[in-house]
This record gives sequence, C-alpha cells and structure tokens, in this order.
Amino acid sequence: MVSYSGGPESRVNGSGPGESWEDEVGARMRDFCDHGLPGDFARLAALAGDASFRELEALGHRAGGDFRPDELLMRLEFLPYIEDAEFAALGLDEEEIAATREFAFEWAEEIKLRRAEDGDLTPHDDDFDIPDPDI
Repeated sequence: MVSYSGGPESRVNGSGPGESWEDEVGARMRDFCDHGLPGDFARLAALAGDASFRELEALGHRAGGDFRPDELLMRLEFLPYIEDAEFAALGLDEEEIAATREFAFEWAEEIKLRRAEDGDLTPHDDDFDIPDPDI
C-alpha cells in the first residue's frame, strides 16, 4: 500500500509513538470523517495494511466522534476531486497517489454495495450509483 512520509511532526490530535495501531487508525478515521482532508486520508491509507474496510470502520466508530458510514462515503467520493499536488505536498509520489485514490474508490464501492445489500439503497435511488457486484 502507501507509505506516508509525513513524519512524526505531521501527527495530529495527540497521536504519538506509544499509541497502538488500533488507536492510531481510529484517530485517522475520526480525522478523515471530521475534516476530509487529503492528509487525513493519506495517513489512514498508509496505516490500513491488510485490514478490511469493515475493520477500519469499526475502529473509527470505536474512536468516537461523529462517525457515520454515509459521511465516510461522501468523503471518499470527494477524493477524486482533490488535486494530485495536494497529495504530492504530503510526500506521496505518482504511484502512491494512484494507490491512495484506488483505495478510496474500492472502499466507496464496497460501502455502496453493502448499503444496497442491506436495503439502505435501491437500484432506483437517485443519490447513489450502485456498482454491479458481478463485475
């Protein structure tokens, strides 16, 4: 995946070297859902490792704040509109930027599929483009 090169000085909200992976991911989820900044998502993507999207969401929920899957989906769907230069300013190269964007796209698609399967969305819902699960 992506390795974030922002260094310890870029950590926000009190995260530090003694923080567990779960706490760090939860803090990054909270930051991304609260602010939606490219740095918030780049740090989250770099930390994600092999964790499933559901695991990441559970850690975000556990971290508190106002975590809502619909808010997360909105933030994820906005990432394609952020200029590459904003990610490059964080130290990401072209390959890492592409991987970060792909990670966001795949996560958004999974959320939409889950919502459709759970009955939260229907194929006639005008607000969401529900992906075809057979593709």
